[in-house]
Parts: sequence; C-alpha cells; structure tokens
Amino acid sequence: MTEDELKIRSNQQALLVEVNLALAAASDEEAVLGQILTRLRERSGLARAAIYLFRPDERTLRCVAESGEPAVDVRRAWALDGPGLLARVAREREAIYVLDTLPGKQSAPENPVARSEYALPLLRGGSLLGVLYTASNQPDSFRAATRKLVDFIAVQTALALERSELDRQVKVSGERFRSVFEQEYFGVALCSLEGGFFAVNAAFAHLLGHEPDELRDKLYADLVHPEDRERARECSKSLRLGARDHVTLTHRFIRKTGETLWCTAVFSMIRDVTGRPAYMLAMVENTSDRKEAEEERALLREQLSQAQKMEAVGSLAGGLAHDLNNLLGVIMGFASLARLRMTPEDPIREPMIAASALRRDLPPSCLRSKPTPMSLTMRF
Repeated sequence: MTEDELKIRSNQQALLVEVNLALAAASDEEAVLGQILTRLRERSGLARAAIYLFRPDERTLRCVAESGEPAVDVRRAWALDGPGLLARVAREREAIYVLDTLPGKQSAPENPVARSEYALPLLRGGSLLGVLYTASNQPDSFRAATRKLVDFIAVQTALALERSELDRQVKVSGERFRSVFEQEYFGVALCSLEGGFFAVNAAFAHLLGHEPDELRDKLYADLVHPEDRERARECSKSLRLGARDHVTLTHRFIRKTGETLWCTAVFSMIRDVTGRPAYMLAMVENTSDRKEAEEERALLREQLSQAQKMEAVGSLAGGLAHDLNNLLGVIMGFASLARLRMTPEDPIREPMIAASALRRDLPPSCLRSKPTPMSLTMRF
C-alpha cells in the first residue's frame, strides 16, 4: 500500500470516528447532517454533498442538508417520477455512479457544473427515506474507497433520519396524549396490569370526588360498585390475554361521598416495543344523566304498553257487555210480558226485578248506541 493510499485510509477512518461521535452526541440528528457532509466533502475532495429527504405525501425529494456551493435552488422539490439522477436513484433504489457528465454522455440537472456524480438511496427496513448526493468537479474522481466511504455515510445518515423521524413521532404522540390527558371533559387513567393507578387526570379524580394524589395507592376495582367489579375484572383479563385490543364497559362507580355514579369506560392495552402488555389506559365518561334518561324512557315505554293492554281489555269488555246487553234486552222484554201475568206472591217475581235493575245499571260505555224508548203493540 502506497503512502497516498495510507493517507486516504487514515482520513477515511478519522471521518468515520468523527461521524459516529457527532451522531452520538447530537440531540437532533438532522441538525448535524450538514456538519457531516462538510467533513465528508473536505476529506474526500468533493465539490458538493447533499441529502434529499423523501416526502411520501408529495412524492418529492427536498434538500434538508448540503455542503458546497449549490448550483441550483436548494428549496426546489424534485418529483419522484421526473427526470434526473435523484429521481432515478429514488425510483430504482440503487446507487448510481456517473463517471462523466459532459454533454453527449450523461446529464446532471441536479448540479450542472459537476463532472462526476455518485448518488445512492437512503433505506431503512425497505422504506425509502431519501437520497445522498455527492459530486466532483473532475471526471471519474470517485475511487472505490471513496464510494465505500460514501456508502458508510449513507448508512449512518439513514439511521440518523430514522431516529429523527421516530423522535418526531414520539414527540407528536406525546403532545397529543398530553392534550387528551389534560382536557377536562372526560377522565383518563393509566393503570398497571394489576389495576393500580400510575396516573390520573384531574377530570377523573374530580369525577369521583377525589384529588389526584388520593388515588395513587388505590386500585381501579376499589372504586367500582361491588355488583360491577366482576365484569370489570373480566374486561381487564381479556385485555391482558390479548383477546381484545380495547373493551367498552358501562358500570357504576362509588364516589368519595358514597353516591353511585354511572360511567362508560373504554379500556385499551398499551404495549411496549416488544409487543408485550405494559399498562392499561382507561377513558371514562360520566353517563349518569344518560342512564337516568334511558331508565325514564324505559319506564314510560312500560307504562304506555300497560295502558295499551288495558285499553285492549277495556275494548274487549265493552264488546262483551254490549253483546250481553243485547241478549238481556230480549230476555227482559219477554220477562216483562211474563211479569204481567204474575201475582205479587209469585217466587220468581223478585229475581226478575233484580235482573231488570242490573241491565239498567250497565255503564253507557258498554252500550254501542244510546237506547231509544219505543212503543209496541203486543197481541196475545
């Protein structure tokens, strides 16, 4: 190995150490990418180095870090389905080395002043994160060792971008959870797998008449009405066993004052990075007013049903009474004729008088039509 080759390898190893130290010490990986590109460009004698981040929603590539004099507007977005080296590398997801970019050979619209270019995709888990682009002012200036060094920088850059994206997602998720946890419209409780409280928001504590600190040593089941505790334990068990991802349960709480409070709770299992259950999340809404309204509606429906039954019975009884009245009218008509021939001492006289009074005492509702007196001439 010649002295020049030893010097190149020494510079490359020093660069690798600097890159690892910079990424390890950085709180924001994307913030140090420009520094890494500058070190790569200076130690490898490159004219330009840039990192383009892939935006799936736009299907474009945008520059997020660069070093060297840009030959084009770095704010420009490169369409994934457009022409040029960047788009081609992103589509094919393979490294491309352009030995000479003079007209008549291969064009390089990303950097018109470059003579040779080397670009490769930034991949993690089969997903495209972006493209690392490097250029030189000399043709065929990327030796195998230089390309290998750029490849290593690409791997480290992909890791940095992935960590940065994960950190961003964690931050966004944390902010969303914090906004949900701190709202005052429904209660939120983080519970251990055994049902103990990790944390509760003020809405949950005040719903039950407690202060948040008073619930730290309590179990969720301790606050549930005794008649509903077994159902709550079954829901918790089904979550732990993985039978469900979330469960909705309407049950009663016992408030600090001893009052009963109807609530609807949605339980979800939160898992760690390995997929194992870590803790449970309970979202609780006060549904006492709704429960009372449902019970009142059920009572009204029962009363309406009973009234309809009584109306049907009344209609049936009225029909029977009407038919009975018609029969009694005929019978009493003949009985009246027979009574004219009876003597006061006749034993059947008194029962016939009582039967006649019974017919007169029938309520008008039992009569389908108002009785009209009529004069009859009877011949015997």
